[in-house]
Amino acid sequence: MKRIFFFLIAPVFFILGCSSPHERSNKPLVVVAIPPYVNLVEELGDDMIEVDSILSPNDDPHTFEPKPRQMDSFKNARLFIGVGEPFEAGIIKALKRTSPNLQVLNLTQVTPPSRGDRHIWMSPALVEAQAPAIATSIKTIVSGGQQKQINENLAELQSELNSLNEKIQQQLRPFTAQAILVSHPSFSYFCDQYNLVQIPVESEGKDPLPRQLEAILQIKQSKIFRCAFVVPQGAGKGTRQIAKRLEIPTYDFNPLAEDYFNNMKKLSDLIAQGS
Repeated sequence: MKRIFFFLIAPVFFILGCSSPHERSNKPLVVVAIPPYVNLVEELGDDMIEVDSILSPNDDPHTFEPKPRQMDSFKNARLFIGVGEPFEAGIIKALKRTSPNLQVLNLTQVTPPSRGDRHIWMSPALVEAQAPAIATSIKTIVSGGQQKQINENLAELQSELNSLNEKIQQQLRPFTAQAILVSHPSFSYFCDQYNLVQIPVESEGKDPLPRQLEAILQIKQSKIFRCAFVVPQGAGKGTRQIAKRLEIPTYDFNPLAEDYFNNMKKLSDLIAQGS
């Protein structure tokens, strides 16, 4: 019976495997490791480039493995922009086989990770500091006549990021030193930027043991908790249980969402409304 099933579905896989990847434009292709940089790179490159992300918003960077068909769609990439995740090394190696002149920008060389935390896009101020390096890399793959426009786009993007940073600072200033409970420690840079405290629940990718739950609950004696966040890339059961005992609201939030500006505004709004 299993053999019959295999022969029935084999033609389907054959058809899918032989179908060609979606057609790309003739514009230089920039591949970013994670979705939050898609819109940021698009703002810099405008209509001069095409941008695509290796990860989708709901992928887990810690366990991600690209499919051959996906890699085929990136084979003509001119620039790769990463954040130092382990999966990137194999992807860069594969892309260089089809694009020997591939330019590579590792943003952790611009923003060195603190305590090994690679969520370096979670602070608008850090992204503002990364923007010039991204713009410089884009200028290496476009024509000389387009570089002036990229400089203008850079100034505009940095202004927007600075404005976003100031608005979040103003919104969250009343909650200085208060805590947020998180299922996965993705919020360190955001909390450092806006004087909040991140309390992670996840332990090595899993929900915590009972003694760890109690330890987190003890923190309530010295900290005011605003709310809890569950991310698609982390275990959420323990977070929801603790948030219920703390009597604080729990929100779903995706640090890998593509719309960077609206996602940062959403995060600030949720913390501000809190408990």
